[in-house]
Amino acid sequence: MYTDSPDFVAQKPQPMEWDGKQKLAEAEKARYEKLKTYRNTVFKAPWQTLSNYYLPNLSDIDTTKTEGTEGWSDRVFDTTAIEDARTCTTGQSNWATPSAEPWFAWAPPKSLNMDEDDDGAIWCGLCTEIALDDLSRSNYYQHSGMQYKSRTVFGTGQMHIEEGRSRLINCSTRKIGTYCIDKNDEGDVDTVYCEYDLTARQAAAKFGPSMLSPKVKKCFEANDSKRLEDKATYVHVIRPREEMERMPGKIDAENKPFASIYFVPDENWCVRVAGYDEMPDSVTSFDDWGTGSVWGYSPAFETLPNVRQLNYIVRFMDAQYELRANPRILAPIHLFGQMDLRPGGITPYDPNKGGELGIPREWMTQADIKSTEDSVAKKQAAVGRMFYTDIFKALQQIKYKATAYEISARLGENLQQLSPMFGRILTEKSAPDLKRIFGLMFRAGKFPKPPRSMFVPVPGSRSKLRLALPEITYTSRLALALKALQNKATTDWMQFVSELSTNMNKPELLDNWDLDSMLRTGAINQGMSSRWERPMRQVVQIRQARAKQVAQERAMQMAEQASKSAKNLGGAPAALQDRISDSIPETAAPS
Repeated sequence: MYTDSPDFVAQKPQPMEWDGKQKLAEAEKARYEKLKTYRNTVFKAPWQTLSNYYLPNLSDIDTTKTEGTEGWSDRVFDTTAIEDARTCTTGQSNWATPSAEPWFAWAPPKSLNMDEDDDGAIWCGLCTEIALDDLSRSNYYQHSGMQYKSRTVFGTGQMHIEEGRSRLINCSTRKIGTYCIDKNDEGDVDTVYCEYDLTARQAAAKFGPSMLSPKVKKCFEANDSKRLEDKATYVHVIRPREEMERMPGKIDAENKPFASIYFVPDENWCVRVAGYDEMPDSVTSFDDWGTGSVWGYSPAFETLPNVRQLNYIVRFMDAQYELRANPRILAPIHLFGQMDLRPGGITPYDPNKGGELGIPREWMTQADIKSTEDSVAKKQAAVGRMFYTDIFKALQQIKYKATAYEISARLGENLQQLSPMFGRILTEKSAPDLKRIFGLMFRAGKFPKPPRSMFVPVPGSRSKLRLALPEITYTSRLALALKALQNKATTDWMQFVSELSTNMNKPELLDNWDLDSMLRTGAINQGMSSRWERPMRQVVQIRQARAKQVAQERAMQMAEQASKSAKNLGGAPAALQDRISDSIPETAAPS
């Protein structure tokens, strides 16, 4: 059993009788209520509206619904919003964090300045392979998809990574409207409050009977099956632990960098105070509101007017189609009840009774369906563009084995439209997730023993060392395709400069650019593994050795030519032989 999780803290539970912990519960409740009030007042109703049209299966945010009953998709007459949201969600999942291909790689921090003999890059590569294999057997990709879904429609998506009983990496997502978030001074989400209900039996199993609040403990100790199923509301807060809350030198659950606190708001009662070594939650937004709100903005907010009109118009069109299939009939009174409206049906009439007016005919069924269909098509296309469905569908048509360069060449500048959205995934989701995953797997002994070169001194200590956190390189085909656009711009420009310097016979024009840096960056952008990249120090040594060898060969050629000339002249003067001998450097093997 792993010990990092607050659910499996390897320490004897202590009854919560400390006055300090009750004050902690009161303080956390006050902050939570403030965040909850803002969330419910500003966003809960809009989220409910969005779910009605884009995610009907989640449309019980502000309305109580029961599975299998009516009311989930009653407002949906056009599925454009559902389909486009699904395409955008799947596109993010398949191209940002694909389960079928490597999408990241760990590498030693460049600040370590590793030389050619260092095996840090090999170790990081092995860790990457192990982590990718572990992720493929976890529920990471399943819940990442749910996080992308919430991000795409509601603007904000959350995922929690915890140590599980049957697997190390166990992920979960919280439904929008059931949690609150807060940001730090740098604009990053660093606090998550999650509210949920537990029965007395569940709470005793999770926290231990001695940790229960007074009311819940009475239910549990009543020895009554009905009382055991009584529910109470719990709030789990994850936030950075302030220095004043930590005891110097302590690394137990109550002194870890991120606090994990469970409390019962109705009783101001803490049932557990534990902690995490790194932030276990990633919260990502599709876009910002521009007002500084902690909650995100999404294409669903922008396309909601069109989606509402689409549902209204399509409902109207359906009525028109039904009317054409089953039209209104204006019938003479003498034929009432005698008309046969079946296909091929015959209705006899007497032309002497009313003449042409005595013939049954359609009445008020005319409508310009064609123009309505054109309007619907335009609105559907507009909604699709906001969700990038044209780009994601184009990506789906590309062969699976297509290279990043082929992808960038095919989509061109259209691919750049995904760059801002994709960048937020990297910084707000992938980076926190991978930091958490690396920490969990390293502490669980999943990785091989790290080499000495991967350790750095602990700040403020001369003797203590700590493992340097590897840097992340994103290697999914979408990440590489976006980088390939940078490579293409560089390649096109350097081709122009190269031709210009050749035509003008001015090779010094190339001195304006750091060609080594461009080449190395371009290789990484193309997806080449950093483990194959020679350290620049080694490159310099190779060049110095090559230049030395070239100088030696040139001097020897000069000596040979001078010797032949001297032989032809009957012997070279001694002074000339001495000068040639002095110009030949001593032979040395390349270092």
